[in-house]
Amino acid sequence: MVGGAKVTLSISSVMKNGRVMVPLRFIANASGSQVYWNAPDRTVYVVKPTEDILKEIQSSDISVVRHSAYSLPRIVKVNVLSGEEGDSMAYIRYFPKKQSSEFFEQHMDIVNYYRIIDTHVELLWSARLNLQQEAKNASLPFLNNKIIEQSGKMPMIPKGFIYYNYSVPGGTTFGTIDKTGKKTLLGEATEDQAKQMFFSIPEEEQL
Repeated sequence: MVGGAKVTLSISSVMKNGRVMVPLRFIANASGSQVYWNAPDRTVYVVKPTEDILKEIQSSDISVVRHSAYSLPRIVKVNVLSGEEGDSMAYIRYFPKKQSSEFFEQHMDIVNYYRIIDTHVELLWSARLNLQQEAKNASLPFLNNKIIEQSGKMPMIPKGFIYYNYSVPGGTTFGTIDKTGKKTLLGEATEDQAKQMFFSIPEEEQL
């Protein structure tokens, strides 16, 4: 019974070690969640965004939408690459000009690409960089290091980007990267801006 209505399971329930087992998808759907199966990793993802995040995603303020996009539940569609070992707490988040439905996150030598699909975010590409070797990348101009390994299909976004560089300790810096790969550091975030995570960068309009 779900909400007082009788529901027929797609397969029968079974008794195992004293427990009644039913399909996970049935439990997830009954609770309003979505289920995704990553076969290579043999991992099941059950995702359900909060009502507040769903409201934020409809905002006319792109900074709010970017925050909600980053906060949506995530599932992995590729093999996540492992990078250098270290204690660095620096993370860089990149957004294409005037976009909120897709973003990149870099930690040390690993960069991951995420895109909103329905009411969740999917990791669709993961790459490992050689931080000691510079290289131009016309498809993703914000990347200025050589890609030495990747998983998934590399996206093509040949336009300007804005970035937020979070470091603990060290504060938050931000800036722009034009479509030729030229990086401009615009400054350090105020305490209020850092709390917001993503905030308006006026220079984005000129990219």
